[in-house]
Amino acid sequence: MPKQSSTVSISKEQKEILLGILLGDGHMEVAQNGKSARLKIEQSCEKREYVEHLYKVFQNWNPGEIVPATNSNNLKFSTGYSTSLLHYHQEFYRNPDNSIEKKNDTFPSGLNTLLQTDLLLIFIWMMAE
Repeated sequence: MPKQSSTVSISKEQKEILLGILLGDGHMEVAQNGKSARLKIEQSCEKREYVEHLYKVFQNWNPGEIVPATNSNNLKFSTGYSTSLLHYHQEFYRNPDNSIEKKNDTFPSGLNTLLQTDLLLIFIWMMAE
C-alpha cells in the first residue's frame, strides 16, 4: 500500500508526464477526506517497461509496489496521497469528489501553451493511449 504524505515536490519532468498521462487514460483518486489525491497507473503487462519507467519517475511520490491488477492482464501501482496532487485532480475532473468523470470538453488552464512547446508531454499522452 502507498505511503501517506501531506506534500510532495513536483519536478518539471513529473508535471509534464503527469499532464500527459491525465490527457490520456490516466486516473487520479481523491482521499476520503477530500484534502489530497493520488495518481493511479494501470497498463497492459505488455507495457511493463513503460510502467517501470513511470514508477521510477514518481518514486518520490511514495508509490506502492507494482502489482498485477485483479481480473485483467495489467500491471498497476498508485502513488501516496498528497495535497500537492489535489490541484491536478481538480483541473481534470468535473466533480472534486468524483474520480471517474473526467472533463473531456476543455483543457485545464495553461495547457494549450504547454502543448505548443512541450514534446515530452505530447509523447507521454500518446504512450498512455
